[in-house]
Amino acid sequence: MKNQKLLIKNALIITNSSDRVIEDGFILMKDGLMADIGSMKDCPKVPDARELDAKGCVVMPGLINPHMHLYSSFARGISVPRAKNFKEILNKLWWRLDEELTPDDIYLSAINGLIESLKSGVTTVIDHHASYGFIKSSLDLIALAFVETGVRGILSFEVSDRHGGQSRDDALIENLMFIEQSSGRNGVSKGGTLSGMLGLHACMTLSDETLYLARQIMDTFNIGTHVHVAEGIEDFKFNKKKYHLSPVGRLEKFDILRPKTLAVHCVHVDKRDITLLKKSGATIVHNPLSNQNNAVGIAPYLNFCKMEIPTLIGTDGMSAGIADDVKSAAFFHKLSMKDPQAGWNEVKDSVLKSAPKFASEYLGVKLGVIDKGAAADVVLYDYYPNTPLTKENYWAHILFGIFSSRAKDVVVNGKLRLKDYKVVGFDEAQIAKLSRQLAQKFWKRFGGKL
Repeated sequence: MKNQKLLIKNALIITNSSDRVIEDGFILMKDGLMADIGSMKDCPKVPDARELDAKGCVVMPGLINPHMHLYSSFARGISVPRAKNFKEILNKLWWRLDEELTPDDIYLSAINGLIESLKSGVTTVIDHHASYGFIKSSLDLIALAFVETGVRGILSFEVSDRHGGQSRDDALIENLMFIEQSSGRNGVSKGGTLSGMLGLHACMTLSDETLYLARQIMDTFNIGTHVHVAEGIEDFKFNKKKYHLSPVGRLEKFDILRPKTLAVHCVHVDKRDITLLKKSGATIVHNPLSNQNNAVGIAPYLNFCKMEIPTLIGTDGMSAGIADDVKSAAFFHKLSMKDPQAGWNEVKDSVLKSAPKFASEYLGVKLGVIDKGAAADVVLYDYYPNTPLTKENYWAHILFGIFSSRAKDVVVNGKLRLKDYKVVGFDEAQIAKLSRQLAQKFWKRFGGKL
């Protein structure tokens, strides 16, 4: 990596740093970091640098998907029995799917998802994995896909009691081994590209003993957990009936909610739950399209923001790119509040401030800005604004223009990973062909109709 230099020229740069926009600028990257940024009139001559001419298109920091299920790749188009509620969706689709995944399925699902991520301008993915038919070393297979595509990742395995004590223990160990390997005991990535956190399913499949063991791992490695919280009403009702606590209340009781924890969904929460989430320092992930698709409800996103709880916007495996979920969050909550201005700044902050801040803590690099010393992760979009793009209005251009355009080139850690719309080093057509072949075999095992 040493002495690798990349010079991006003639770019319209959204720095996301002090709301600075550079109309005709350059970015010099060296050894995976941004070494210099400025106007083209001050652009240095760097003879040993690779040059990339933006030709006036928009360049902005790489995006972050804070809740992804890469393993869900082979569910696209699969035939399943009709599900009438969220619990049936889990039983008839997801819990059957994760039991059938082979090592090849796991690896190729990750490759597929990360290729789509790059093509969507996503350079960091926080993934939540489950494969109860193949637990040991599954995170290593996924990590290999991250290394090969160059995408940054924060990985975890979904711990659950639904398959019994031995599988629960194997899942805990899989998390522990990967965290030790990638992050060590300070909870920060050893190399700036991969890190680990503890994955948990949801309180309705987690015993008190499991939550206690999870807390011990969290304390040992100074990490949080990536956990589904009150996604469906089933989770809320089960915990209230058996433990006389809400899912949030149980997680708070065992000190699972803390800084560096991702509390995902939080659809069925009340005022007390929101107060506990605020007090804990945890970060929430809102997944509006998945919640609508599963008909579980819509999280009180604006209430979280009003309480100043950091809240991110993820995809929950619905897609690799975050643009559709961000737009959904931006527009749906206007409708729910009957206020066309609702959520404007909140959604912007979720995407451009809170998500980079959370990921940066685990990866140990400065993400989400184009600034000296920050990670060299940027996206060049085929977007040439036909109205002025300024520091006052760049979020409007992102939401209504850039998110409807395509990522042309993507740089991660100072390396070109997408060039002219194609992922560097991969034959996408051949990968898609192989994927279809594996998916057919998987669907047969799953019991779906081809």
